[in-house]
Amino acid sequence: MDKIIIRDIGNIYKVKVDSIANSNDILDIWLLFTSHLKLEETHLLNENDINNLNKYIHILKLKKMHNLLVKYKNESCTDDEYEEISTFINKPIIDLMNDRLTKKELDYANDYLNTLDTEEKLKEYISTQKDFKDLDVVEAYILYHAKDKLRNIINSNINKKIKKEKDERNSNLIKSLNKDYNFYKEYN
Repeated sequence: MDKIIIRDIGNIYKVKVDSIANSNDILDIWLLFTSHLKLEETHLLNENDINNLNKYIHILKLKKMHNLLVKYKNESCTDDEYEEISTFINKPIIDLMNDRLTKKELDYANDYLNTLDTEEKLKEYISTQKDFKDLDVVEAYILYHAKDKLRNIINSNINKKIKKEKDERNSNLIKSLNKDYNFYKEYN
């Protein structure tokens, strides 16, 4: 089966991304969040508690995917492994992030993100951060969303500018038609 290649990131395989703002770091984000275990998950693995079999299997799947992603990054995975990775990373990264953080961590991160309410604050925060691979999961979550929020603000500003220019052109066109052909006076 042919590999579907979506995004080029240097010498490694290409990956599908769900946000332009984070495209260069997406593999590091997948690696970070698949390697993260919540405190109760660490206890569950240590105790081999069969009562929580579904959680135990979920944790083992994440560990397996993390190991496959490491192979993927090192360009040493087989075609079957590549297909398994492709299926896994085809899901939104946000779902994985939300799954890997506790409610308390999510609340803290979202509260912090709410303080970054201007383009300047977002740019300042982003410029002070390290690479995703050097952050803990909460910091990575905040940085990911801060980049996304900044991208949305910039796009919104561009769209407003485009709309304003379009409205000005339409207004000038109407004035010109009115002046040249007395177009609107006849029909209004």
